[in-house]
Formats: sequence, C-alpha cells, structure tokens
Amino acid sequence: MKKFGLILLLIFTISFMFYGCSSTPQKPTGDIIEDNTTENDDNNNNDNDVDDNNEQGLNFYLLSDGNYAVSIGNARYLNTIEFPASYKSKPVTRIVSDEIDYSYNNNNAYANIKEIKIPRGIKEIDNYSFVSCSGLIKISIADSVTKIGDFAFAGCLSLVQITIPDSVISICSRAFCDCVNLKTITISDNLKYIGSECFIFCDNLTTTQSNWAQYIGSTTNPYFLLYEISNKNLATYTINSECRIIYSSAFRLCSNLTDITIPKNITQIMDFAFAECSSLINVTFENDSSLKMIDKYCFYACSALEKINLPNAITSISNYAFEYCAKLNIQLPTSINAINEGTFSNCYDLRIILSNNIEHICANNFNSEGTFGVGLNIEKHKANIFFTGTQNEWENITIATEGNSKYNLYFYSATQAAGCWHYDADNITPILW
Repeated sequence: MKKFGLILLLIFTISFMFYGCSSTPQKPTGDIIEDNTTENDDNNNNDNDVDDNNEQGLNFYLLSDGNYAVSIGNARYLNTIEFPASYKSKPVTRIVSDEIDYSYNNNNAYANIKEIKIPRGIKEIDNYSFVSCSGLIKISIADSVTKIGDFAFAGCLSLVQITIPDSVISICSRAFCDCVNLKTITISDNLKYIGSECFIFCDNLTTTQSNWAQYIGSTTNPYFLLYEISNKNLATYTINSECRIIYSSAFRLCSNLTDITIPKNITQIMDFAFAECSSLINVTFENDSSLKMIDKYCFYACSALEKINLPNAITSISNYAFEYCAKLNIQLPTSINAINEGTFSNCYDLRIILSNNIEHICANNFNSEGTFGVGLNIEKHKANIFFTGTQNEWENITIATEGNSKYNLYFYSATQAAGCWHYDADNITPILW
C-alpha cells in the first residue's frame, strides 16, 4: 500500500512539473532576444539603469538594434499598466505579445486590465499585444506610434472609445475586431493603410452620415474613411472628395451601380470594396491619383466591367482583384512589374496590355475555368494579351504554369505586321494589324 502511494505521489509530482512548464509565457517571435540579465549584473551597476517599472511585472526583450521590446507579462493582474519609455538606459520601441493565448476569444487572460498608458518613444504595437483585454476601458497612445499590428486590440469588449494619434500610418488586419462596445474611434490623419476586417464585429461603431454613406473620421477630416454605403440600390455615387480610404466591402452587392469615379486623394481601396457590383461598367480615377494599390478581390465578379483607367502611381494589384470580370479591357501601367495570383482569373474575354516591365506572372491568371465558366467554349474565350515588348523580353518573364495557358499572345509593332498589334486611333484600344 505504501509502495502504491509512493507511485501516485511520483506521478502527481511529475505531472505538476510538466504543467508548470506548459503554462510558462513564451517570448515573442521576431528579431528579439530574451533579456535574462538583472539590475545587479556586473555590466549593469549604473543607478540610471534601474528600471522603475519592474514592480509591474513587465517582460523585456532585447531587439537586434540594441533597443528593447516590452510585453504585459505578469502585469496582466494589474488594473493600470504604464509602459516605460526606456529600460536599462535603452529606448523601448515596441510592445509585443506574450503569446500566452492567440485566441482573441479567450477573454480571461487579461480581464483585470482597465487602463493602458503608452508613452512617447514606442513606435510599434505588435500583433496580439492587447488581445483579450476584455476589461480595458481607457487607452492612451503617444504620438510616436506608427504601426498597430494584427489583432492588437481584438476582443477588448469593454472599450468604448479610442483616438489613434496622427503618427500612426498603418493599422493591420483585425486590429479592433470584436470590440463589440466600441462606439467612437478617431483615426490618424496620416493613415496610409488599413488591414482587412479591421473593424469587423464592431457593431456599435458611430459613423458620420453623408449622402447615403457612412464615414469614419480623423482629427480634422470627418470623411477620411468611407465605411459603408447605406443604400445598395444607387445607380451612381459621388464619393466625398476628402475621403482617403474606401473600406472593405463598402460598395459590395450594389447591384445597380453602373459608374463610379475614384477621387484623387484616395490612397487605398480595400478588399471586396466593389465586389459583386454586377452592373458596374465604368470605373474612372481622377487625374493625379494617389492610389498605390488595389486590394484583393476588390472588383471581384464585376461581370459588366469593361474599361478601367488605372493610375500611373499604382504599383500593385492584389490577388484575385479582378476575378470574374469577364469583359475587362485594361492596360497595366509601367509601374507594375508583377501580376499576383489570380488577379485576372476567369476573365473570359480579357483584353490586357502588358508593358515590358513585367517580370513575374503568378498562377491562375489566364484561364476560363470554374463555376462561372460552365458551358463556355474555352478555345473561343481566351484572354488576349497585347505585350508592348519583344519576344525575347516575354521569354524572360517568369510565368507560373498553373492556370496561365489559355491566352492569345500578340507583340507590338508600329508598322503593319502579321500577328502583331497597334493602338487604334484613340491611342488606347489595342487592335491587330
């Protein structure tokens, strides 16, 4: 009996040891090295190196540039966290995640925290930094932060309002998702990029209403971000000229929309923004457009779309941006040197002018297969590629074999030549000699 009891005790002891190891917070990933030194080390006996915030239980990590990152650590048991601007006489430039639980539905991990103060000097709030801070009510962010990472404030169920400082230029995917009680957000005047579904499930978010549209404003511009079109039956729509970003799915399923003009101040059109606008024929960009990128699935299944005059400033068109735009005629500006995956997938009667700056064509661009392609004569409905360069230049392009086999290829010639193309009298439309 005693022997049996000893065996049970041994099993319990080993199990407890393994449990303790598995619940130890992991250090964040990236260019960081866990800092295991203490204030009493021989190399750290300067009084100025003493960290006055150690009693909060924060974790510090040495970055490859010699600065420090900080994470919540055991400070998750506090009501208020005030992050330091320096540690051991070095700047603290990033807030990172402890990676205790990546699930933003785990609302117990940081439930005690009510207020967070981020000082000047912090430049990045990394992915998942404050995920599941379900009790968080107040956030103070200094105007040195430039980036807010993926899921950074996801699941902050008690957060009602937040002001993003003008230093922030990037807010990544789902940064505020599931902030179900968030009513007011003021975004940065200098914001250049917002990630997909940044405000998904923020159902109580207050917006500025104007001309059938809902806008989210910055400190000086109430029309900074076009959040959603309220009337899906509009045939035409004029976007406010002060708008800078068109949000995810803003015009999605506006099935009567035929024409849209994109103001020159727009810097980003987000994913699915005009998806399934089945009557959309013309998309016009104002001169001197600031747009750099068209996001994924942006014009997905705009089956009536015929012409689009892309701005010369655009450098990237994301995956599947024009998928199922069957009638599309398009010329890619010379600023684009790659066609991403599926950008022109299932564009059955595609006519595209490619410059000789193209270096790479990813998979699934020139095909006529899939649900929308049932019953089509594949040989008849091939993409027509009008290449501005020579055959040698075309052969130097890296082309994925998957889904890029169904096209007719023509080379440019200024003089009459069989099998070549030139511009029509409008200097826009490609025609064969």
